[in-house]
Amino acid sequence: MKILFADDHNLVRENVSILLEGLADQVDVLEARNFDEALELASAEAHVDLIILDLYMPGMNHFKGLETMKGVFPETPVVILTGHVEPRDAFAALEHGAAGY
Repeated sequence: MKILFADDHNLVRENVSILLEGLADQVDVLEARNFDEALELASAEAHVDLIILDLYMPGMNHFKGLETMKGVFPETPVVILTGHVEPRDAFAALEHGAAGY
């Protein structure tokens, strides 16, 4: 399974990537520091099974980044992982196509 994980906080990105890779032998995590880098990495890959995005990282422009990623990769689930726990953000993310929050 190939996972793209994008978060602008190094500590979060590195530790979540280690956690994801430890789930199974076949997990490969691509790391991005911002939305533009995430889009570039995903576009360079033949296939990404899951995309995880931080809602408030540079380039996301709130839900615009989610909409863009879903537009380019409509068959790939996109999950929002964020430290902001506003219920309205969670509902809005799902309305904009996120597979989870």
